[in-house]
Amino acid sequence: MLRGGTDVSIPLAPIRKSSLPAYKAMRTTHVVAWLLGAILFYLISIKLRHSISIDAEKNKRLYTLNLAVEQIASGVLITNEKAEIEYVNDTLLKITGYNTLDLVGKKLTI
Repeated sequence: MLRGGTDVSIPLAPIRKSSLPAYKAMRTTHVVAWLLGAILFYLISIKLRHSISIDAEKNKRLYTLNLAVEQIASGVLITNEKAEIEYVNDTLLKITGYNTLDLVGKKLTI
């Protein structure tokens, strides 16, 4: 027990009543922000899954095309827009007698 102390009582009911609308507004704001975040996360995940499935399909088609070019009986030579050789298949190397290093990166001249 404190000597000379006084007992002070502060009524909290008016404070609670005045802060109740602010608390409700804050809670509503947080719930709305959380819901918007969850919806945004869901939409982004759908977009990513769609993008991944498209990339997987492109990779599958590219792999099939690569197999076809590698196994074709004709020589295949691919150049860029500057007429520099970027790819030659094994059949072309057998036909010409060159190796890959002799052709790739060189300019194609007719």
